[in-house]
Amino acid sequence: MKREEILAKSQKEYRKHDPFKEATKQKVYNYAAISMSLVAAVIFIIHAVITKKPDFGLWAVVITGSGIECLINGISQKKKALIVSGILWLLIAAAIIITDAVILITNNS
Repeated sequence: MKREEILAKSQKEYRKHDPFKEATKQKVYNYAAISMSLVAAVIFIIHAVITKKPDFGLWAVVITGSGIECLINGISQKKKALIVSGILWLLIAAAIIITDAVILITNNS
């Protein structure tokens, strides 16, 4: 392989893994997660005050988002800890959804 070919290949790889772009994307995801959590908290409180019943379904949405993010990052970075963390978040979200569904069904019966 000639020097120019190696240099062109290296530049092509660098464009795919631009550290500035990746850091910016991570900041966006972090702000989105924080915003989603705050909105869910406000809606949760309003719902609990007005209806006197908490709505845990919102938290399932927030936790699912965190779980998916951890899982995807873990798979792409090949980090087992992130993959396990993502799976745990998704299991917690599933438990919340099932619990919330049971509460809704038993309260409406």
